[in-house]
Amino acid sequence: MADGLDWILVLLLAVILWRGLAGSLDGSGNFFNRFFSSLNPFSNSAPLNSFYLEKNETPIGKMVFDKENSKTGKIVYGPEFRAGKRYWLVNYDDGTSSWTSESALGEPTTIKFNPGETPVGSRAVAGGPTSVYDKPGGKIISKQLDGAPGAIIKGPENFGGKDYFFLDFDNGPDGWVTAVQLTDENGIPIKYGPTAKGSLVMTDDGKIGLITSGPELKNNERYWFVEFQNGGSAWIEESKLFGVKIKNFDTGNQIIGIKVAVAQSSAVYDIPDNQIIGYQKRGAGGIIIEGPTIGADGNRFWFVDFENGEDGWVAEDNLFVAVEHPLANKLSSLARSALTIFNLLLLTVITYTVIRIIQISFAYQHKIKVEETKMRIGREVSHPRWEKVREHLSSENPNDWRLAVLEADIILGEMLEKMGYIKGETIGDKLKTIEQSDFNSLDQAWEAHRIRNMIAHGGSDYILTEREAKRVIGLYEQVFKEFRYV
Repeated sequence: MADGLDWILVLLLAVILWRGLAGSLDGSGNFFNRFFSSLNPFSNSAPLNSFYLEKNETPIGKMVFDKENSKTGKIVYGPEFRAGKRYWLVNYDDGTSSWTSESALGEPTTIKFNPGETPVGSRAVAGGPTSVYDKPGGKIISKQLDGAPGAIIKGPENFGGKDYFFLDFDNGPDGWVTAVQLTDENGIPIKYGPTAKGSLVMTDDGKIGLITSGPELKNNERYWFVEFQNGGSAWIEESKLFGVKIKNFDTGNQIIGIKVAVAQSSAVYDIPDNQIIGYQKRGAGGIIIEGPTIGADGNRFWFVDFENGEDGWVAEDNLFVAVEHPLANKLSSLARSALTIFNLLLLTVITYTVIRIIQISFAYQHKIKVEETKMRIGREVSHPRWEKVREHLSSENPNDWRLAVLEADIILGEMLEKMGYIKGETIGDKLKTIEQSDFNSLDQAWEAHRIRNMIAHGGSDYILTEREAKRVIGLYEQVFKEFRYV
């Protein structure tokens, strides 16, 4: 592991050098921009009036999503430029209004609704004698026999570390059942995971809200409880819901906030066509923060926050959109492209190397632990009980064959606990926690345990032949011999 730490230190040094190179290349791009703009500040620029006419779009009335406060609303006014950012006045669906930074806004668009991994609405079967509760972790109101079928109505709900589902059984009382007792109609444990709870959705009539509960099965359709942005709430059919994706806010390239330059020496006014408060020389740069306003002669004026000198209203005819020199842009672009490729390659190497170091170290330690466990178990062989299994198997009485399988399964449970597989209430639960790479005979263990369950649950109705009994005991023996338990 010391060698791995040495490698990590080397990689960290590479990252430091990489960041230093990134800063140098970025600085060179800025140098090119300053040099060429000093020669001709208006290269590759466009008059503001033509730019304004081409980009005269507005997002007023557009639906937006406030990413910082998770609220929806509509743009009603703006933009205004404050502290280097554009702000828009938004009327939110909850009845409030505020000026919101453009960077905090997005546009909600609908996508296909994803309910997540939920078994609600599907069929399920009781896997063994099953208790039915009046509520999760509550009072037992009835029992259902092994194999009792029903439909999952809602859930899961967690109580005391256990998940519960509400079942509408085909026969007998309905109620809450622990998830571990349920299988599908093929005997496979029901699968469930994260659902759409907590996600933003839109109804088919355009209302946006947050799913806070569900799903529940009603009239053969899943319903989700949605709390809407306007304060209302309701159970909504899944077929009437859409997912919501937040894309970048499209402002229509508004003039407010763009950088401009003065085309020729120009007067700066306190009010358009009113008192002159100063002058800005050719090439002076600044940012438009307000406008346009129409002057007495019909000309448009914009309020410019200049980098130096007086700020104020300037005639649109004297303003150009400030664009960096094309040669500087090209050199900067090439430098950034080269740096981006270098960054991606170096990050890939760093990530792969660190992951491999961790994987190799973990695999080595895990292998040592497994080998130690095998050696320890090999010293704790329990021959007398296995001999008892052999005696039952050699009997001519079918009941003894059953006892042989049941006794072998008990030995399997003891062996798993000695190996450290203690999670789970049943042997099946313990087998689920085992990795195939650590347990070569895992499939044989599952097959033998499955037959044991059929014997235990089927009772005398399950016919166990001598040949099948010997096959099952042989499966157990393969498992025990792998770990030198017999």
